[in-house]
Amino acid sequence: MERTQEACDNQNFSENNDSNQPHQLQVGSRVLIHALVSANGMQLNFQAGQIVKLPTNGEDRYAVKPFTNLSKPCLLKRMNLLSAEQRKDRELFLGMQTLQRDLRLRVVRPALDKWLRGDLGLLLLVAAFAAWPRRCLFQFGGFMGRVWDEHWQYADPSRPLPLRGMPAPRLDAATTDLGLGQVLFAGGCHDHPRRCRLPDGFFKSAEIYDSLTNEWTSIACMPTRRHGATACVVGSKGYVLGGMYVDEGDGPLVDRFCDVLDIETLTWSTLPPCSYTHV
Repeated sequence: MERTQEACDNQNFSENNDSNQPHQLQVGSRVLIHALVSANGMQLNFQAGQIVKLPTNGEDRYAVKPFTNLSKPCLLKRMNLLSAEQRKDRELFLGMQTLQRDLRLRVVRPALDKWLRGDLGLLLLVAAFAAWPRRCLFQFGGFMGRVWDEHWQYADPSRPLPLRGMPAPRLDAATTDLGLGQVLFAGGCHDHPRRCRLPDGFFKSAEIYDSLTNEWTSIACMPTRRHGATACVVGSKGYVLGGMYVDEGDGPLVDRFCDVLDIETLTWSTLPPCSYTHV
């Protein structure tokens, strides 16, 4: 296992969240591991993990607990960790995966290193034109007399991998790819719509699935309780449109047609009716 003299450069870690240092990792932070070079350490490259505090009698020490490894936490340098919560870090991580795993880039990598003098920024720019970033089928749930809370990844169709279940099963949710390995699920209901009680059986809650860490994160609720809606992403906004509205209010339906998620801040707003004409 990869070990260093210092456990994760302690000046870059803390036990509590400090809003004045948004890039500082803390106990519980999700991280993405990269650029380990030892024989054992390379097995951890491109895995996700969590920052944990080691039990010691003296100075605070921190380590990384890989999600897919049952061994003890690993002592890694801060330079080998990216934050799974920072979109720029996720973009960098996926770019490095492309450099490592795209067959075409692996073949020409020695020449690229020579021509570009090992400039990682230029190498990542080249990688941006390759198609490796993981594209495979994901199956989320379904309905077979009840809500089916099974989710699968088919990177290898002959060996599907089970994914972690949702915090609470949902049916008829709006879903869309947010990019960088994240998927939005919004609204829906906890059972077949005919068996759901009004209004609480229908949701305005929303969650994001992270394919890099295999985790679900609840975010703020939509303004509108709805099921059977559709969703899409344009730029830095996610749009949840239409469906069946199961809301407590008596306002015009046109006022509820579209809820908008700011992907950067994960906050919701409602698109005003004057923004569209065909509803």
